[in-house]
Amino acid sequence: MDWYYAVGGERFGPFDQATFDQLVAQGRVTGVTLVWREGLDDWIQYQLLAGSSDDQTGAIPPVMGQCSQCSRRTVRDDMVQYQGHWICAECKNTFFQRVREGGVVMAQTSGRQYLRFAGFWIRFGAYILDGLILFVANMAIGMIVGVVQSSSRFDYEVVMWTQLVVSLIQLGIFLTYTTWFLGKFGATPGKMACGLKVRLSNGRPISYARAFGRAWSLILSLVISYIALAVVVFIAAFGIAGVAGPRPSSGSIGLVVILSIIGGLFSLFPFYMAGMTKQKCALHDFICNTRVIHER
Repeated sequence: MDWYYAVGGERFGPFDQATFDQLVAQGRVTGVTLVWREGLDDWIQYQLLAGSSDDQTGAIPPVMGQCSQCSRRTVRDDMVQYQGHWICAECKNTFFQRVREGGVVMAQTSGRQYLRFAGFWIRFGAYILDGLILFVANMAIGMIVGVVQSSSRFDYEVVMWTQLVVSLIQLGIFLTYTTWFLGKFGATPGKMACGLKVRLSNGRPISYARAFGRAWSLILSLVISYIALAVVVFIAAFGIAGVAGPRPSSGSIGLVVILSIIGGLFSLFPFYMAGMTKQKCALHDFICNTRVIHER
């Protein structure tokens, strides 16, 4: 007797009884799968063909589901559903803990994927590691520039043009470093070391063009921070000058200095946003529609 089954409007078969039994055991044919064999008037759910409960060969296995976290197949009755995801009992507590920490479920063309967003401090650590790598490259360039400037006997024009060229080279290194690693691997070495990936808001990998734009957006965030810091320093300088007099109050000067330090720290708000927004987005993430996530 040949069997057929249908999934998503597509028909599969014919299968002999032994092969069909294997499909059932593997979970490819479940109780709700439409099947047909000779003698049936129409397609019918396999569970409706169940024999007597005493007949083990005719018993229908329970409906199975695949856990979106560990990918194990288990009985659907033992699972919970959340926003289209089926979660097994073993993964349930961990899954909802991550939801409370700010993770969300986002759609992809290949299905749905659980994304856990990276917060401020782990991203800060990744930036430190990347900064150290770029610092080594910039130090090498600085040594070459030092040789050039010493041979020019500190000619002002040569020094000025040399510094301009060095700045452009350093900018090019940063853009190339960030664009190539993000476009190729989805993460810079610093982010790789911290187990992070940069993705689009829908979970897909970013392109080289998006990585290049994100590098410029990061520069924009730095420029905004520098401008904000300059404003804070300017205000602080006038504040100290205002409280300083023939008999300056150390308490007043101390208050101005403390407020200046606090203002300087908050000048980095384009990056602090990664610790304040729901999806852990810094300013350059909002600009480029990217998210930094923990790699599985």
